[in-house]
Amino acid sequence: GSAIDSKQKPREDRNRQQENRIALYLERLRFKRRLFGVDEADVWKKIQELNQMYEEALVWERKRYDLLLQERTGKCEEVSEK
Repeated sequence: GSAIDSKQKPREDRNRQQENRIALYLERLRFKRRLFGVDEADVWKKIQELNQMYEEALVWERKRYDLLLQERTGKCEEVSEK
């Protein structure tokens, strides 16, 4: 079929990889311990790492959305021109 069909599978796989990467990170997440709790600097570092992962996943999702939108707009223009 369409251009999106050939590109959608790799993009979906990439999105799943991002989701799996985040889930795996959260499963393995451990904080350094201190006498009365956890190390605050370590907590902030891990929050920043997690935020970076979500930002990367968002970039991939935006690219996928833009491609879908571009294809849909292109198809609508082709139909209206006929």
